[in-house]
Amino acid sequence: MQNSKQVDVGIMIYGKPYQTAVSLHTLYKYSKQHINKIYVTFEKVQPFGFDMDELKALLEGLPVVYNVSERFFGFQNLSSNSIKQKLKFLIPSYRKSVRYQYAWEEAKMPYLFLMHNDMLFSGDLIGKYLDVIGTDIAAGSIGQCWNCPAFNKGCVDQQYYDYRPSSQELLELYKDWPHDRASSMGLLGEGKVSWPLPECRLNEFVALFNIPAARKLVFPRGKARLFGLKNSIDFGIPWFQDISHMGIKLRHTSYDTHAEHGWCSNHAGGTQSLTNENLYVREEEIAKTYFEEKCK
Repeated sequence: MQNSKQVDVGIMIYGKPYQTAVSLHTLYKYSKQHINKIYVTFEKVQPFGFDMDELKALLEGLPVVYNVSERFFGFQNLSSNSIKQKLKFLIPSYRKSVRYQYAWEEAKMPYLFLMHNDMLFSGDLIGKYLDVIGTDIAAGSIGQCWNCPAFNKGCVDQQYYDYRPSSQELLELYKDWPHDRASSMGLLGEGKVSWPLPECRLNEFVALFNIPAARKLVFPRGKARLFGLKNSIDFGIPWFQDISHMGIKLRHTSYDTHAEHGWCSNHAGGTQSLTNENLYVREEEIAKTYFEEKCK
């Protein structure tokens, strides 16, 4: 049995008040014995008439610390390792506007649990992650395997660390592959990083960090790029590449027995609804009904 109150939670908010409320209330229902504070960071820009005060009312009773980012980066690729970019990240207001970074720096507990605001929890996922993390710096689901041609062709989840194809082998794998994000973004070929594979990352919709150990590795204290940075494909990939090249292996474990991601969008993730107001409203109506029936 884990000690109580050893985890802080970090979540970024871009719209979706009712999905956020369901995410945090169901998390707290099953994992409150582990949770100290929940760091809720609002993006500076919000979609579709989002009302910050409405969400605060929905989260009443939870141990929430609120923050508003001073800058809005959205889906910008800020993963450059250039001196210019590093100098920008030395500015606290700039750095802490990166996804999850405020919670990453402010958390006081030995563990930090990061999550999306379109989760539905049905069990104590934090407890499960605490049980398996051991001495590793992070635990969670590794690999966007549904987008990767290597899945079940030499690599599955926890084997990512040992499956290291050459640049040419990776090109062969991607031939006729329908999910061609890596090739369309120019990430394949000679001179390109072939390991970790382009779609490989610690999926940030639910992940647990041994935060004192993880912080030491990340800029400005360490050489790894910030966890919440996006490259041309997705969030978390630059950090994952950096710590993997340092020789650090993460703890792969699934979440699907304890939680659902994108449950209002048929588990397709919530990105599409952020630019489609009709879809956004429909997903929020689903979440509102659930909240009123199960979370009040």
